[in-house]
Amino acid sequence: MKPGITKLMTATATVVALCGTSRGAQPSDPQAITWLYTANLPKAQGFLQHAVGLKEVFNGGGKAWTDCGVWEAPGSNHAFFLGLCNNGRPPPTSLNEAAVTITLVLPSRTGVDTWHTFLSSAPVDTVNLTTPSFSKEYDCYAFNFYDTDPEGLGNYRFEVQVFEDPAWPSAPPTTASPDGDIATPPTPQQVTWLYTSDLPAADTLITTALGYIKVLTQTTCYIYQSSSAASSAWFVGVCNSRPPPTADFAPVTYSVIVPNKTQVTSSHTAVARYPSIVAAAPAEVPKYNVFGFDFNGVDHEILGGYRFNVQTFNDPKWPQYVVPKATCGQSCSSDSDCDPNQPCNHCERLILGQCVT
Repeated sequence: MKPGITKLMTATATVVALCGTSRGAQPSDPQAITWLYTANLPKAQGFLQHAVGLKEVFNGGGKAWTDCGVWEAPGSNHAFFLGLCNNGRPPPTSLNEAAVTITLVLPSRTGVDTWHTFLSSAPVDTVNLTTPSFSKEYDCYAFNFYDTDPEGLGNYRFEVQVFEDPAWPSAPPTTASPDGDIATPPTPQQVTWLYTSDLPAADTLITTALGYIKVLTQTTCYIYQSSSAASSAWFVGVCNSRPPPTADFAPVTYSVIVPNKTQVTSSHTAVARYPSIVAAAPAEVPKYNVFGFDFNGVDHEILGGYRFNVQTFNDPKWPQYVVPKATCGQSCSSDSDCDPNQPCNHCERLILGQCVT
């Protein structure tokens, strides 16, 4: 899943965190965007649309957004997105420099194979595909794919996989794509993989400063989720199996999207307390009509080569997270929690607390 590559950096550092201090609850129902950068936006858009089958769901609707767009896979319920930008931030010039993997997580090997077949039918010479295989080390069945054009997204790595470790959090129920894009296989979960030379220190940063929960340990990799309602849909993975980014610019930006400015401010208060993090002040960004702040780790060896931010979209056209309805055997507190289009559309509350027929 994460093939070993010779490390370019070997120094280690320790995160200084304010252990033992209390903090408020993590903002509710955040969404996640992983931003990728390109020198040729039309080519990158063409790869995501025609080869991968994603749909552009937001571009701001104005001139300011002519250099960026937000894309989504069917079945994500507006929980996780890919963002594309050609806004002056240079794209990576090699796979090592990109230092990120975007993983689409499926519930079964059949789902992985379906995606492989789908990508194999893409226009000729648009996708580089590896063969699906099982990794005993990581207990997963997966394959990688890449854009063939380095001017588009050719220096970023994508992956499709199923976690066969029973500890992996199961995906939430998915809803149909709003526009009926049934040709593209649904994608209920996503992991954005980041890389570090010091996994214990990165673990401290993710769990202490960001408040994420570690859900799976895989030898040289950890996977985390938010404690939000959308947390079983998107995850952050951190690995000590490839070099961290080596360039002076962040090859990827990981954005947590919250519903309002109050939650942006409370997130800033929580994050800015830690001397291991450099956080800008929350501010309006008129060009993109958002309110938010950037932050990063202070040590390049840990996660300092990546840019994170927390923001809220002021534009009412931004797609809000769709809380998926439960189906047979899943937890519920009222009939409204159950999917009315499924046989189990009644909530048995007294004993099972599950959706039943």
